[in-house]
Amino acid sequence: MDGVLMDTNLLQGYTCAKKFQIGNNHYLLLNRCYAEKIWILKIQNDGKIADIIGELDFIPCMDTVEIYTINKITYLLCTNILYPKIYIYKIYVDKKPELVDESTMKYISECLQIYQIGNKHYLFRFTTNEGMMIHRITNDGKLGDIICDITKWSSYNRWTITEIYTINNITYLFCHCHYSGYVNIYKVNEDGKIGDLIEDRYWSKGWTNIKPFQIGNKHYIFLYKIKGGNVDIDQIKNDGKLGKNLFNTNSFNKEWLTTEIYTVNNVTYLLLLNQDSGKLKIHKIQ
Repeated sequence: MDGVLMDTNLLQGYTCAKKFQIGNNHYLLLNRCYAEKIWILKIQNDGKIADIIGELDFIPCMDTVEIYTINKITYLLCTNILYPKIYIYKIYVDKKPELVDESTMKYISECLQIYQIGNKHYLFRFTTNEGMMIHRITNDGKLGDIICDITKWSSYNRWTITEIYTINNITYLFCHCHYSGYVNIYKVNEDGKIGDLIEDRYWSKGWTNIKPFQIGNKHYIFLYKIKGGNVDIDQIKNDGKLGKNLFNTNSFNKEWLTTEIYTVNNVTYLLLLNQDSGKLKIHKIQ
C-alpha cells in the first residue's frame, strides 16, 4: 500500500461513503446519519476526490447503503436506524433521488448485500432474530419476493459484517462476527440462494471494517480494527477461501469509522473517513 495520495478535511459527521459509477464517471456519495441530505462528490481520474457537485434533500436516519445498477439505471437501497424499513431510490448526481420502493420488515436489518448472478440481482439480508433472507430484485430495481428464508442459518448467528465477491464467475458470501472472531464463507448458487459452507475459521476479534477488492486477476481482503489501528491485507484464493497474509501493521490511526475501496482506470484506492473530525485520506493500493 502506497503512501497518502490525498489528505483533506471535510465537514464533521459523515457516517457513510459509497462509490458509484454512472456512465464513465465515478462519484462518491456521503451521508450524515441525522441530516436530511446526501452529498455527491466527483472522483477524478487520478482517484482523488473533487468538490461537491450535488447537495440533495434526502431522508434522515439513513443507515446501511447499497448502490446497484440495472438496465443502466442506478439505484440506492438504504435502511433506517430507527425503523425496520428498506427504501429504494433512483439516484442522480444533479437532482433529488426518486423513491421507487418502500418496504417494512419485521426487524431492522443488521447486514445487507446486493449481488448479481448472471443478469439477475438479489438482496441478502441478515438479522440476529430472523436469520437470513434473500429477496429478488426486480428489473425495475424494486424489492421482489423472498426466495430463501432460514431462521437458524449458522451456528454463530450473530454476523456483524458481510461481503460479497466473485472469482472465476463463482460468487461467495463472506461473514464475520467481530465479537467472536469467527469467519464463514459460503458459495452462492446460480439461483441466487446461499449454497455450501466452504470455510469456517477463527480470526482475531474486533475487526470493524472489511472490504474485498481485486487488482488484475488477483483477489484480496482488507481488514481494519478501529480500536487498535490494526490493518491486515490477506489473499483470497481462486477457490474463494482465505489465503496468506500479505500486509499487516498496527500503525494506522484509531479513528477511521468509514472505509471504502474503489477502482478508477484500473488503479485501486483506499478511502478512509473520520466521522468526528471530518478527516479524509486516500491511499493507492498496488
